[in-house]
Amino acid sequence: MFRLSCRFTILLLVCALSLPVSAAANSYFSIDRDGDGYGVGEVGLKGPDADDSDPTVNTPASVKVKYLDLSLFLAKKNYHPDRIIVVCAEESVFEGNCSTWSDAKKTIRPGDLVLFREGTYHHQIKLKNVIATKSHPIVLMAYPGERVLFDNCGSGRNSACFDFKGVQGIVVDGIWFDNAGNNGVANGIYANGSTHYDWGPVNGLVIRNVLAKNLKTGFRGMQNVHGVRIENSVVHDTLSHAVYFGTRHDQPSNTDISIENSIFYRAAQKIDGRFCVQHNGMVDLLRIEKNICHSNFTGGGISIVNGATEATLKNNLIFNNAKQGIVFYAYKGKSSSAKKRDFLNNRIINNTIWVGKNSVNGDEKPLHHPGIHFNDSTGKIDILYTEIRNNIIATQSGTPIEFLQEKALPSTVIKNNLFFNTREDTLAQLLSFKAEDAVAVGKTKYNVDEIEEMSDLISNNSYAAPGFRNASIDLFKQPAKFDFRLSADSPARDFSQPLPHINLGDDLFGNLRNDGRIDAGCYEYGE
Repeated sequence: MFRLSCRFTILLLVCALSLPVSAAANSYFSIDRDGDGYGVGEVGLKGPDADDSDPTVNTPASVKVKYLDLSLFLAKKNYHPDRIIVVCAEESVFEGNCSTWSDAKKTIRPGDLVLFREGTYHHQIKLKNVIATKSHPIVLMAYPGERVLFDNCGSGRNSACFDFKGVQGIVVDGIWFDNAGNNGVANGIYANGSTHYDWGPVNGLVIRNVLAKNLKTGFRGMQNVHGVRIENSVVHDTLSHAVYFGTRHDQPSNTDISIENSIFYRAAQKIDGRFCVQHNGMVDLLRIEKNICHSNFTGGGISIVNGATEATLKNNLIFNNAKQGIVFYAYKGKSSSAKKRDFLNNRIINNTIWVGKNSVNGDEKPLHHPGIHFNDSTGKIDILYTEIRNNIIATQSGTPIEFLQEKALPSTVIKNNLFFNTREDTLAQLLSFKAEDAVAVGKTKYNVDEIEEMSDLISNNSYAAPGFRNASIDLFKQPAKFDFRLSADSPARDFSQPLPHINLGDDLFGNLRNDGRIDAGCYEYGE
């Protein structure tokens, strides 16, 4: 069994305190950091975890045993509210004071922590121009270890279970969203900071330990959105994207958006071309790190559209989707006065990307897609100074990296990446492909030696089978069986190097990368 400390952030295999080995099959679907069988995501779990850093604390009863007082537990989770308000679902009966949301909303103020007791809530939470701060946030939180489910997210495409307009300093923790009654419609959380209406920007919104399913989109943030953090959450079975942020050409750039330690799967069920995560419109300081994205029906992994500066995509695992792993794409906006919004100084670091032959529904749609794709369809947008380092990119007939326009290549750094075309196909089909394609520029494909001769910024890459423990085109209907950890003889081991200008942090398991040579991809080798 793979030996791990219990510090890792997303459970892919289990540590000494966790579930039996057989439960590892659920690891691409649930987050259970302390391995006690409770966590975010329903597959193989008993329910929400009160404290995912302590396997002895997972229910309200075990919280009471260890902490005696709820405020002590909250302080351990770094919540220090001025006031605690307890809210119950209509059908729920609990001892002590219990308010309805409509009554609690009338008095809510910065520093409040609203605890929702277990139950199913059939109404929407709406906040507009509610302003709190990082030091005195308003926290909307599930009671520790209790399942708080919102199942009525509305019927319109912009409706949501939690509808936030112009909010600041709001934290959502431990809530579950399931719009089964209007399956595939509306959103779990929708945050809007448009300047066109009677509300202000969205700033300082934190979403953690949240499950969202059977929706159009799990989390959606639009227009003038800043300082948003999504972490330790699971989104699956969405009609469209799992997570979508955007801003229009006549709106300010979105800034400082972070999506970390989360799992997204079976998105894009009906709307073609949707991704696990997409940002459409100009964004500064976007961070997408240590996430798992897999098994999208019609879409791909991460899509950055119409402009981004200083974005970092790092330590992500992207596999078994219907389209590309990562896309930088520009298209013409609706407004004739649209601002020129370039892609500048973005980084794609230590990701593992696997593009197979079949989508999860059996179509051969992903067969010809590249791993990383650059395309300016406007002819006017610059894609400059991108860094592509330390990745493992395995594709079928598509090249690992594709530039549809040559102008994006000269300023792009491509170093210490491991490329491979798996091509598990018939002999006749294999013979029709050029061997060892690594990078496409326009319609021309180049192997590693050829592409490295074209630029001093391209070097130290290799073409070789990455030595995953289990990755086959035959597993498209069984994503739990994929295992992208490195085998003992993998050429990805110690293939890459630390970067003085980038904090590589730990890998997807939470294992620290050393100061010498590091492994390519999202995992450091471990026995």
